[in-house]
Amino acid sequence: MPPPATETAKDHRLRQLRGDAWRTADNTTRYWRARLDWNDALGGAQRQHIGDANSFPACDDSGQGRQALLDNRRAALVQQMLTPAPNVYAVEWKRKQLSAAQFRYVDVSPERLRRAIDADAEWLAAHPSKKSKPMPDEAKEQRRCFEEGDAVAHPASWRLA
Repeated sequence: MPPPATETAKDHRLRQLRGDAWRTADNTTRYWRARLDWNDALGGAQRQHIGDANSFPACDDSGQGRQALLDNRRAALVQQMLTPAPNVYAVEWKRKQLSAAQFRYVDVSPERLRRAIDADAEWLAAHPSKKSKPMPDEAKEQRRCFEEGDAVAHPASWRLA
């Protein structure tokens, strides 16, 4: 594959690499959350003899099995928070997890997570998804007229015959 010709294309490829790592981390977090939810649902169904729940291996009622799943889910969540964010949405997700203190049971400091989030925001600002050109004044006026529904100010070329 030839190297990208423009800065925008280079930034796009860098974001794709981050996106691949992010999707892996996100899938890992969702997997452990689903395993935890499944364990809880199956345990309750087995205790109540619901449906085919008893056809599955018995859930560990001692809580140790659930705790291992919970520990894996928490570790995956923190790993995702430390994975470089590919876009602003991922940075906002990280900020929400930080404010909800979702990391508190894993050996990681909030300062380390804040530094990772700040580094993501700086990287994204330095590698924008596209370079926009300033809009000419004439185009701004046309957009304003369109948004305000000002048919009088619209050029004749805009009017339908």
